Amino acid sequence: MLVLTAPEQGTSQSTYDDIWEFAEWYRNDQNKTVQSVLFSGRFQYEFAAVNADQGTFNDWNVRRMRLGVKSEFFHQLTVHVEAGFDPDSGGDFYKRLTDTYVEWQASDAFALKVGKQGVAFTTDGSTSSKELLTIDRSNLANNMWFPAEYIPGVSAAGGRSNWVYHLGLYTGGRDNGEFGDFHGSAFGLVSLGYNFSEA
Repeated sequence: MLVLTAPEQGTSQSTYDDIWEFAEWYRNDQNKTVQSVLFSGRFQYEFAAVNADQGTFNDWNVRRMRLGVKSEFFHQLTVHVEAGFDPDSGGDFYKRLTDTYVEWQASDAFALKVGKQGVAFTTDGSTSSKELLTIDRSNLANNMWFPAEYIPGVSAAGGRSNWVYHLGLYTGGRDNGEFGDFHGSAFGLVSLGYNFSEA
């Protein structure tokens, strides 16, 4: 049985709002211990079909499939665990851990993140694949930054009066899908910026 309901007059809740609320498993800002439990991830799929005099072709590809959980505790701590999967290669379904960290948000001016995280190097590198305007990052960016993307480390970030900063120290060693062996060299990242759009 299929039941369709229309939103009440004067409400702005749309069908899309209902769909996105599926990802919010729990929210209670009054709870002193657990404020939220959210489903996180992405599924990016592409399909191509060509019909020409030379022949026909069609194929599909799952570009990204990530599933995880993101939770907020004590109004300051965020725990995020997400893994990448590959359903169409014929190999292992599980690929690697992506975001797997604990973050302490002391204030807008200071947040400390420990664990496997994206390294915010270049605009392409610091833009989530959920927000890319193109199907993938540019080849120039792929050659300049870290295609592995998620690297274990410690970072601090924040901002004040339109100024923003990011400091990080990262290491991993041999790439094994989880946290590496930590026998590789360490590298640091320092970035400072000013938000002119809000000046």
